[in-house]
Amino acid sequence: METALDLKDRKILYELDANARQSDAEIGRKTGLSKEVVNYRIKRLVEAGAIRNFCTIIDASRLGYLSCRVFLKFQHDDPAREKRMIKFFTDEPGAWWVCSIDGSKDLAVVVWARDAYEFYAFVEKVQREFKPVIKDAFTAIYARFYQYRRAYLLGKGENDAPAMESCSSEKAEVDETDLAILKKMAANARMPTVKIASETGLTASVVNYRIKKLLEKKVIQGFCAALDLQKIGRHLYKLNLDLEDFSKAGAILSYAELHPNITYAYKTIGGADLELEIEAKNYGEFREIVDDLRTKFSKTIRCHDYFLFTKEHKMLYLPMD
Repeated sequence: METALDLKDRKILYELDANARQSDAEIGRKTGLSKEVVNYRIKRLVEAGAIRNFCTIIDASRLGYLSCRVFLKFQHDDPAREKRMIKFFTDEPGAWWVCSIDGSKDLAVVVWARDAYEFYAFVEKVQREFKPVIKDAFTAIYARFYQYRRAYLLGKGENDAPAMESCSSEKAEVDETDLAILKKMAANARMPTVKIASETGLTASVVNYRIKKLLEKKVIQGFCAALDLQKIGRHLYKLNLDLEDFSKAGAILSYAELHPNITYAYKTIGGADLELEIEAKNYGEFREIVDDLRTKFSKTIRCHDYFLFTKEHKMLYLPMD
């Protein structure tokens, strides 16, 4: 059931999308609301299921991991078996994103792996467990990962915030204390500093210092609210672009960064030349965006395909093994 949002709700969601670790008072100053109103509305949005949780966006590539994807197409399946498969993947410590698909694929699973051999071991494990019901498995490795602000929440014509970029060849120096803090924050970006300190045996000042350093090292890219898009009247489409002229990929990424409805873009090894994720009110709005892209880049885009993500089961930017 869709949750009714007014302008105050959308302003709060926009600020949480920008930095979910902001205090209620900080959000209140930026939205013209009291901290009490902000607190009440966030709680209401969580209770309604519009906000699923608050994620710390961690670039695990800087911790030495590859971000690897498997798209699965099923055969001979039934709802009960599919439910068991989804539980298998959401329980997998190395899986950071699990989402159902409507279209040419049925399920997306993205995992962290230390190298190609570890990724192969994961794929082999999946095949051993579910081979009879898997018709096809499409694998890819993310080479670059861009995350954009949801400018549509405020009805903006363009996104004016820079992209967050993940999947880097640069490694960061971290220790067990850093990892302990990251594990506490991964699924709850709004966890108070004093609570993190209490659960890790550190002082609040040490926790604040470590978080600041993890941001400077770009291990932490930011903090966001994980939304149930259907509850806020949006649908998530995946658009795959096959390019005629790959030198123009940068121009398409510039277009994506400015567009209020494009929330993610990827470069992959094994996937499409460019992959975009678009949050639209309906298929008609999605089609308008696709047609605009095709018009502006008619000589660059050779062909495209798309599908619809229907339900997000897990999003956690840190391997928990």
